[in-house]
Amino acid sequence: MGTGSGYFERSSAGEPTGPPRFVALDRVPEVEAAPGVWMRPVFGDRLNLSLVRMEPGAEAAVHEHDEEQLGIVLEGSCEFTLGDEARTLRTGDVYVAPPFVPHGAMAGPEGCRILDAFSPPREALRELLEQALRSPGTE
Repeated sequence: MGTGSGYFERSSAGEPTGPPRFVALDRVPEVEAAPGVWMRPVFGDRLNLSLVRMEPGAEAAVHEHDEEQLGIVLEGSCEFTLGDEARTLRTGDVYVAPPFVPHGAMAGPEGCRILDAFSPPREALRELLEQALRSPGTE
């Protein structure tokens, strides 16, 4: 790989906080956060991603938390509530939910796939994954 320039310049201003790693997403257990709402979370030190699969008509109830959340709709559609506004999101649409802003989604008739990012990592999701890993029959 090249040396990079500008934005991609290398920096020697810090030390890694942990070892780098690759993750095969199909090996991450899919955990059910609500009926018909499935997540595959991957955790870093300061960020986590979660591939969300919502079955047709499934609902992630309006909730709030202290982590910032960004998401992009990868497939399908959902009715997304963000603060006092609701709108239909489709493939390619992005939402930004700052900490403590109420938000939630209901999948459209074809279901929905979303890639969510949380910073700092969403501890409730980590606990859900750890619970699933302790349960027999987990993928």
